Amino acid sequence: MHRDFTLRKRAILVVLGLLIAGDIGLAVYSWQLSSSPHTPQKEFDAQTVKLGILKNDIKSAQYIRDNMPATRKDCEKFEQSLPAVGAESGAQAKSPEAEGRSET
Repeated sequence: MHRDFTLRKRAILVVLGLLIAGDIGLAVYSWQLSSSPHTPQKEFDAQTVKLGILKNDIKSAQYIRDNMPATRKDCEKFEQSLPAVGAESGAQAKSPEAEGRSET
């Protein structure tokens, strides 16, 4: 009987020690959370700003996507309005300024 009581006493002390250790661990964790520089309101505000930026980026991308055919048509009209330079392309033809520099 005495041996059974000693075993129970040790089991209770072990469980009590585990509970106290867990309590100390949670107290340290709680203390670290309370002393952290980021408060939930600051994090919420930062996320709200990021969300606004992302929404603006999405609107900009949608605008570009929607207006791309019109931009392409404008570029094609501009290219067609340029005078033909014969066999040479505009990039290959030498400008008078470039020819003047090469001679000097």
